[in-house]
Order: sequence, then structure tokens, then C-alpha cells
Amino acid sequence: MSAHIMYTLLLSRLVFATLSYIAETFIFLYVGMDALDSEKWLMSELSFGTSLGVYSTLIFLILLGRAILVILGSAISNVFNKMYGSPRITYKDQVIIWWAGLMRGVVSIVLAFSQVSSSGMTASLLLVPVAFYWKAAVEESSRSYGVMGILSLVGLVSFVVFFSLGIGAIPWVIMYKGPLRFTQF
Repeated sequence: MSAHIMYTLLLSRLVFATLSYIAETFIFLYVGMDALDSEKWLMSELSFGTSLGVYSTLIFLILLGRAILVILGSAISNVFNKMYGSPRITYKDQVIIWWAGLMRGVVSIVLAFSQVSSSGMTASLLLVPVAFYWKAAVEESSRSYGVMGILSLVGLVSFVVFFSLGIGAIPWVIMYKGPLRFTQF
């Protein structure tokens, strides 16, 4: 194949991988926002014991369903891997795939809705315009004129820090999905 065709194949593969990654991120954010809606939780008329039983059953079924899908998918993949001489998916790799799929969603939601992160981002975003407004309102000879420039920079840097502690970490958490040999197309 020519270099142009190889480049086009690689580019299309990367574009679809990026689109898949973006769509998955939005789905995790949407599910997290919907699950953390406090009004939905207050509308339940179930007792604590009944709620605990329902939630425990659901969590068990999710764990079981994920395990069954990973085991069946690995078995099908191992049949084709055997035909083409590719390495098989071991039991240890299956456990890693199962666990990674369970954890990335939970960790993403926790990081995305960390109260400290969102409160810090809000405060730092409010600090920047206030500093610029105050800087425009005072005279250049005033001592607070120079301080406001530094304060706006502190607000911007603190926003980046709080963003990195919360929502900014999501791509790094959900990027890895198991052993590297299984992340290829």
C-alpha cells in the first residue's frame, strides 16, 4: 500500500477513536449528573431496608452481568485468536478488564462532582472578573492597582488547579481500559 493510504487509514482510525472517547465521556457525565440529582432521591417512599435491598441486588446484578459479558467476550475472542495465532486472553487479563470497566465510571463520577473542586472553580472564576473590575475602578497610582493584576493571575491559576483536581482528571481515569494489547482496533 502507498504511504497516502496508510496515512488515511491511521487518520481515520484515530478520528473514530477520538469520537468514541468524547462520546463516552459525555455519557459518563450525563449518567453522573442524573444519578446525583438529589430531588430524585428524596421522592422515594421506600424504607431504608427496602432501599438497601434493592440497591444491593442491583449492584450484584451489575457485577454479575459485567463478569458474564467479559467472560463470554473473551471466550469468543480466544476462539478467533486461536484461529489467527494471536495471544489468548488469560483469566488474569479477564479480571483486569472486568475491574477496569467497573472502576472507571465510579471514579469519573466522583471526580467530576467533587464539591471542593466545583466550589474552588466557582470562587476562582469569580475572583478574576472582580479583580479586573476593581483594577479598572482604582487609579494607577494606588497600591491596590498592582495587587489586582496579581490577584487576577492567582484566580486563573487557582481555577486550573481546582479543575485539575476534579473534572480535569476524568480523561486520565477513563483512558486506560485494560491491558494495552486489547486497546487496539
